[in-house]
Amino acid sequence: MKRILLISILTLLVTGSMLAGTLAYYSTGIDELAAGSFVAKEFIFLGEGTDSFEEGAKIAPSETVTWPFSVKNYDGNIVTETDLYYRLTLHVTATEGKSAIAPLEVSITDAQGNVINTVVGTGTFDLYGGFPLAEAGQDRGYAVVIHWPEGGENDSDYAGENFGNTIRVSALARQLPFDIPDPEPQSDIHVLYEIINTWNEGGVDRFSYKITISNNSDQDMDGWCIQFSLPTDRITAFWNAKESNGDLPGGNYSFCNPANYNKTIAPGGSISFGGNADGSGREPIENVLVNGKNVDLECILAPGGTDPEEPDPPEGAIHVLYETGKPWGNNNFNYRVTITNNSTGYTVYDWNITFAFLSDRIEDHWPVDYRAEYNTPSDGSYKFYHPTTYYINIPPGESVQFGGKATGTGEDPMKDVFVNGYEVVPECELGKQKLE
Repeated sequence: MKRILLISILTLLVTGSMLAGTLAYYSTGIDELAAGSFVAKEFIFLGEGTDSFEEGAKIAPSETVTWPFSVKNYDGNIVTETDLYYRLTLHVTATEGKSAIAPLEVSITDAQGNVINTVVGTGTFDLYGGFPLAEAGQDRGYAVVIHWPEGGENDSDYAGENFGNTIRVSALARQLPFDIPDPEPQSDIHVLYEIINTWNEGGVDRFSYKITISNNSDQDMDGWCIQFSLPTDRITAFWNAKESNGDLPGGNYSFCNPANYNKTIAPGGSISFGGNADGSGREPIENVLVNGKNVDLECILAPGGTDPEEPDPPEGAIHVLYETGKPWGNNNFNYRVTITNNSTGYTVYDWNITFAFLSDRIEDHWPVDYRAEYNTPSDGSYKFYHPTTYYINIPPGESVQFGGKATGTGEDPMKDVFVNGYEVVPECELGKQKLE
């Protein structure tokens, strides 16, 4: 059964403006010293061929429908008397009261048949063009091409009257150029650079790194080489890769697949290699190329670096448990803090926690990173970071713990609790007989 495809015809919108002012007269004047007038320049923007667009057209898997149209800057013998710039916008939405045909591919092509951009299912995009000032009229041809690829496993799920897409092309023209946004970088190759571990050895900061190359294309990547630069950090060791630096300048690195394994990256697959380096691990790799091509780059760095952009945690995802033991000696007690990620798909990256007490005071802490510049124990406020070599992130369903010794009654609940800047209402179990 063919599917219904509803269409709205091409709509061309023209905008213009006029600037008006006033003439101020002095107490003495000269009548009719000079006179003049203005006539607006012609500004014409029309669309042709829109009768090719159909309402209620039908399409089935493996079929293609093409609707040609054009835009022009003249009407008969009258030609636009300025430069003319235009923006065409393709809108593909589900038809009102229906669900979208998800596999449908809707493209705009130029007059030579070159695809400018494509929407799959539903979506929108802009394309830009223009006509420079000229005596003769100009026009530019396009086509909307609707294609349903064959061979989809779920094509039958979109059968019948309950499925349809509405396609609309709108246009805006003006005398001045549009501010065209930079295109989103697109690549079939994704590279993840991760700092796995950091430590200090003999006064030298060191770290372990891991690089994962993912193939998001539909073809095998038969052999891989990655090239990148690190301005300050210095790679000292590597494994599961072959070095091919050659004559690269300092701070630049190139690694390729080993000769006998880890060579081919299948569609949807990935490979990883890693090693050790000297430095803070807080700077991302730069100028990354895989097999000479640009990539989508993600970097997860050591504390103080640039971590991945993290969305807000789901409500209730982060739980904090604060426990204290019975005081001993001179008002001393042990405490323990457990941070749990109760979500199913959210990771707490590069965690830190802030909190305060009214009267109790923390004296010792382990195994967490305590940075004096961020703590003000005099007013009962504390901030702790994950250790520098482990517990860096809290994956879904996992917990981290730290604790130590404090002074006071042990009956003072923590307040003003924030994990990575997000407020958390803590659970407090105070004055336990024994704290393991």
